[in-house]
Amino acid sequence: MFFGDSHTVGVGDEEGLGWTGRVVAAALQEGIPTTSYNLGVGGETSADVAARWRAEARPRLPRASAEGDPRVVLAFGVNDVSLEDEDRRCSQEQSLLSLEEVLLGAQGLGLRRFVIGPAAIDDDAVNDRIAELSYAYRMLCARHRVPFVPLVDSLRDNETWRRSIAAGDGSHPGAVGYAEIAHLVLAAGWLDWLRS
Repeated sequence: MFFGDSHTVGVGDEEGLGWTGRVVAAALQEGIPTTSYNLGVGGETSADVAARWRAEARPRLPRASAEGDPRVVLAFGVNDVSLEDEDRRCSQEQSLLSLEEVLLGAQGLGLRRFVIGPAAIDDDAVNDRIAELSYAYRMLCARHRVPFVPLVDSLRDNETWRRSIAAGDGSHPGAVGYAEIAHLVLAAGWLDWLRS
């Protein structure tokens, strides 16, 4: 189950795969049986995801433990640092509390967890805030021993990503941009995590 925002949904991808479709396809090509649910919602913050994830996860859990190995992937944060009336939509403390709430709740349901950090957009000031939040997420995930994939710094310096978001709306890339995210997720051990 993939929970997150518009980057999780794959907004702007003319191929309709986003990064989630690409990493699931990579798993299937490796012979790893995978059923995925993309539960991203555009514009959502970490607090929004924390408020809804459990109700959406429950009906997708296997009825018996022998039926599968349910897992949750979390990917949010860009909307947390966006400004609304000159204030961040979520303070860093709120963002961390929301992520931790989902991590602990998922652990309580027996779900293995994987976190993807927020991606860069076409605004350096916002990217500085994204990088700060991403680092805090990374430290929190390390404390919980949950894999974390930092995206913002790699994507800020990635010409393919920068061209792709500039050609779109400044936040959402096309297919080549989502392929860059998928590459980073795969390089961070996605397939090994699924096999474990």
